[in-house]
Amino acid sequence: LSLFSNFVMNTETLIALALIFPAIYFSKWVDWEDPDNLLILRVVYFLAQSVILAICYVIYMKIKRTSEGRKIVVPVTDLFSNKQTPKTETISTKEYDKRECNNLIKEILISVGVLSLLHLLYSYHTSLFVHLFVAPVRLYGNKLFQIYILGKSGPEYERPFKSENQLAKL
Repeated sequence: LSLFSNFVMNTETLIALALIFPAIYFSKWVDWEDPDNLLILRVVYFLAQSVILAICYVIYMKIKRTSEGRKIVVPVTDLFSNKQTPKTETISTKEYDKRECNNLIKEILISVGVLSLLHLLYSYHTSLFVHLFVAPVRLYGNKLFQIYILGKSGPEYERPFKSENQLAKL
């Protein structure tokens, strides 16, 4: 029960859940034994991921063009365990945004790699199909996307960002 104590249903989570179950249901109707269907799935999946990475590149270029901004204090994360340590460091908001963008790109590449391996080694087709819908929702919910692409601002977009619940990321 304590595992779910901090679980908050935000809009991103609700949209992702609303897309996952119908996607799984409708993927059962697709004949995945047909090579044409598999080719279409693979091409659409990698095109979608390419578009998402291109948007990340646009975000990164917009970050590079911004001024250094104010200095913020952020906790130092251990490189190996990716856990926060008691130490803190002072960096600019530009540097913080660059780090967050790099983390976003790493997350995307890791999920593409893992799902591609599962698909190729074990013929998991549904995971690619579902990820077609979930990945854009996750990008839309990302704070950097909200700030640099949609132009949002406000107290909820102050750096450093509040750490997100990993369960809510799906």
